[in-house]
Amino acid sequence: MVHKIARPAVIAIQAGRLPLLSACWAVILAAALIMTAGSARASVSHFAAPKLPGSTTSAASPRLVMHSESAATLPPAGYGKGSGYCKSYPGGVKSSYSFENIYACDGTTTGATTFDNPGAGVYAWQCVELSARYLWAVDGIWAGPGSGVLDGADLVSVVHASNPDIAVGTPGPGSVPVAGDVISLGPGGGSDPASGHTAVIISSDPSTGQFEVMSENDPDGTAGEQSLQVDLTGSHNGEVLFSGAWTQASWLETSMPDTPGNVAAVAVSQYKIKVTWTEASTDVTGFNIDNGCPVGSCSPGATLAQTTGPVKSATFKVTPGTYQCFRAQAFNDAGASSWSDYGCTSTSGLVVPATQKWTDTKVQVAAGDTLGITANGQITISPTESVGPAGDPSCTPAQNYPRKAFPAPSAPCWSLIARIGNGTPFEVGASALVTTSSGVLYLGINDNNFSGNSGSWTVNIKLGGLPPSP
Repeated sequence: MVHKIARPAVIAIQAGRLPLLSACWAVILAAALIMTAGSARASVSHFAAPKLPGSTTSAASPRLVMHSESAATLPPAGYGKGSGYCKSYPGGVKSSYSFENIYACDGTTTGATTFDNPGAGVYAWQCVELSARYLWAVDGIWAGPGSGVLDGADLVSVVHASNPDIAVGTPGPGSVPVAGDVISLGPGGGSDPASGHTAVIISSDPSTGQFEVMSENDPDGTAGEQSLQVDLTGSHNGEVLFSGAWTQASWLETSMPDTPGNVAAVAVSQYKIKVTWTEASTDVTGFNIDNGCPVGSCSPGATLAQTTGPVKSATFKVTPGTYQCFRAQAFNDAGASSWSDYGCTSTSGLVVPATQKWTDTKVQVAAGDTLGITANGQITISPTESVGPAGDPSCTPAQNYPRKAFPAPSAPCWSLIARIGNGTPFEVGASALVTTSSGVLYLGINDNNFSGNSGSWTVNIKLGGLPPSP
């Protein structure tokens, strides 16, 4: 554990050593220097953003709302990543510490950088520089010049005030920061008594409360990694053990979970599909699972969607003979991951025997659903005649058998027919797409005598569209 030494307000310039500001005193010094020069608003001059090394362009809008007094030009999206960033400034070198391709910088650089301005002649690689650079390069959140961030202690509160949608975590039982979060410490405790400290969380163990951070200028003048501790007993709520002292802390929960992987769908039966997936992140609150048809985006009845807790599987009620693909999305307090690739499967079709009038499909439909049915196969209706689901198009009971009680007098003889609940039977044939009333779907043969029949048809059913033909 690094012992943090609070530096006095007067900075001694030792021979061969650059002025260092422990725990991000850079902003305070800069403000003092500017005020001495007669500035009416110290923060305005401090937040005049320097140009990027080798760049005169800017890019995407930040998530933070810039203060009106700042004319800062924002860097391109993702700027600050890579091992070359540190050495783009005179005297800058990358340290051996990195996370998500963001390197903590070291070396002899002084003065302003893109993400911080500690003042002329002052050591450049302050804690705010690294946290602000990480937030911009990884999350697209601007916490550099013009954002209102003054020091390490206030970074979290300032960013949250401008972005209320970004959750803030505080230490306590069941509340431990995760990799990718950005923490503010102090002031006081194990951090600087005036300006505190800020760092990027690079790993954590929620079961023990221990987590590791990467930061600049801790120890003074160098980059480093430190191990901190949340008291899971509740004796130090709102504080973490940092540099040997319990220190006020809060963090931005910007670390969205990884995209789920290995999504697979397996037909458990004609009526159920089980979807499974994997997730590398440990800080997942739950998952969204759907078939690519969010509510209102597809035909009525097509949506299959669930929101789960932190589990790795979900089961969906489906129809016989349907082909479905499912995807997964992880979420936590910081937001949601991108959607995964799809996992697809089919359920087996329903057998409709020729020997009974109606077959209960066990498919419940709602009023207004779009229902698709396809069918294939042959049934025998007499010793000399076989028909497919379309029946005999040259025959209709109303014309050919007016005195016989066929279920659907206007549909072709011996064709596949359907009804919803006790409603009027309608023709399906080899394929049909209909808008339903509410009830259970029944399928049958448009026949008046089933005693001499044999064989069956295979039928596929899908809500929201036509299924493939069996």
